[in-house]
Order: sequence, then structure tokens, then C-alpha cells
Amino acid sequence: MTQDTRANWISRSRPWIGALALVAVTAAVTTTVVSDEKAQEPKMSPEEQKMMEAWMKAATPGEHHQKLARLVGTWEARTKFWMDPTQPAEEGTGTAKWKSMYDNRYFMLEWDGKSEKMGPFQGLGISGYDNVAKKYVDVWMDSMSTGIMISWGTPDATGKVITYVGEMHDPMTGQLKKSRSILRLVSETEMTYEMFEKGPDGKEYRNMEIVYRKK
Repeated sequence: MTQDTRANWISRSRPWIGALALVAVTAAVTTTVVSDEKAQEPKMSPEEQKMMEAWMKAATPGEHHQKLARLVGTWEARTKFWMDPTQPAEEGTGTAKWKSMYDNRYFMLEWDGKSEKMGPFQGLGISGYDNVAKKYVDVWMDSMSTGIMISWGTPDATGKVITYVGEMHDPMTGQLKKSRSILRLVSETEMTYEMFEKGPDGKEYRNMEIVYRKK
């Protein structure tokens, strides 16, 4: 290569050589900054690490949340309600729309129904599974009350039957009153819900039944 040729090659290559040099310098500076940041990051103590793991475990949806996810969608319902166990049931119909909340951590139920005697009836429920309490939890409010019912549920061995125990203030006495309810996940498109409470004689009786069919 002659002297003139070498000079021309260097002249043409200078922009590329400069760019490569800039990349190399930038990479070196970035590596140094990242290394310095990592060196400056405070390390968690064993207690802090344990706390972090506990919170992550509590916040992560699991198999019980997957079961509740089957509820998502629109269900048609037929209802029966007994104010007096010795009298015929008050029958009605309703539509239940279940929606997922916060990446299947909770599930919201919007209920819209009616019956001949009670007329229109709307309700709102939030259901989930508490990883810490290791129980299902349900919160319910509706258009025929100013109170809120909170229930805790335990599944059977199959995981398809959940028995809840809830409580709310009884309008007749002003005291907290407990009730029992059972949710049966019969199939992907069918489920039933029954509620039981104690009558004036202290004996438990079924005061509500809902049969759901998924659309």
C-alpha cells in the first residue's frame, strides 16, 4: 500500500474508528456505573428477606383463585326464598355477572334479579381466597339493606363444595347474626348456592336457594 493510499484509507475510516471508540468508552462507563450502583445497593437482612418472601407468598394467586376464576362470565339464575320455613317459597329469576379483579386475586359479582313479591333486587359481591387465613372470603351488599355481610369459607376435600359462615347485624334485634351457606361447583356451567339461618325456635332452616346456569 502506497503512502497516498494509506492516507486515503485512514481518512475514510476515521468516522468509523471514532464511533467504535465512543461505543467502547460508553460501555466501559455504563459497566462502571452499574457496578457502582450494585455495590451501593443495601443488602436485605435475613429478617427482611423473610418478610419479603412472606408478603410475596400472601400476594400470589394460587389454585383456589383458579377455581374461583371458573365463575367469570354471565350466569342465569332461578331463586327461591323462604321468610317462613312453614310457608311456600318466593320464587324469582336473576342474572349474575362475574368479573376478575387484579389478575384473578378477587372476583366481583353484579346481581340483577326480581321476584313477584320482593320486586327488583340488585346486589354486589366481592369474593376471593385469603392465602394467609387459608380461607375463602366473601363480602356482600345489596339494594334491600344498608349492612354488609362478611363470610369465610372452607372447601371440602374435592374443592368443589365451599361452606361459608357469615355474619351481619339482624334488623330485628340489632345484634350480629350468623348464617351458613354452601356453594357447589357442579360443573363448568352449573352451580348452586344455599343459605341457612336459625328460625325463632333456634333451629336452622334453608332460607335461600339459587340454581345457576352459565350462558
